[in-house]
Amino acid sequence: MIPSNPFALANVLRGHLAERILTMLLERSGYRVTRLDIEELFGEVKCLDREQYLALGLPEHLRNLPDLLVADPGVTWAKLIEVKFRRTFERSIADKLFDKLTEQRRFWPQSYAVIIIGEPLLPGGHFHQDFIRVIPPDETELLMGPRSIDTPTDEREAIHLVWDQLPKLNRIFQSRDFEHYGEEGEHLSHVFLRNADVITTAIRELGRM
Repeated sequence: MIPSNPFALANVLRGHLAERILTMLLERSGYRVTRLDIEELFGEVKCLDREQYLALGLPEHLRNLPDLLVADPGVTWAKLIEVKFRRTFERSIADKLFDKLTEQRRFWPQSYAVIIIGEPLLPGGHFHQDFIRVIPPDETELLMGPRSIDTPTDEREAIHLVWDQLPKLNRIFQSRDFEHYGEEGEHLSHVFLRNADVITTAIRELGRM
């Protein structure tokens, strides 16, 4: 779809680039990745504005299709994955992500989401877990944060707590995925995690765009 303003165009660009960064990490590690989003399946929608796009009357489950279909190197499992890039992670952003993922999971309840942020909450953070977290199926409510009497009243402390309790990348991509490679598998699983740390440089630059 054609964005209605330059800011929307920048958001679309950042989203596509974040998806490509994740895809590159996975493919270089042997994962099989197929793009599934509506723009990939039906490229003509890129030329439409929002009103024209909605006027097509596409089924909601198609409009809410996750971005990627990913299989492990041995093709023993396959998962639908939505990629969401945000420059920062704040309470308002977590709330909007909750709404978007809740809507998508009405149609694709077993899909995962990978949340990528351009500016880590931890100053100087450079590990992949500082930039990338996962929302598994049936756990969308993690974005709302823990509910207890010990929840911080300070908004920044509270959003740190939300981020810290989100699962890390290895919730989806685990060391046993590399058993397909035999004796080399353990080494390759460590390489995957090191490469996940390497891509944080590109993610940080993406957040500055």
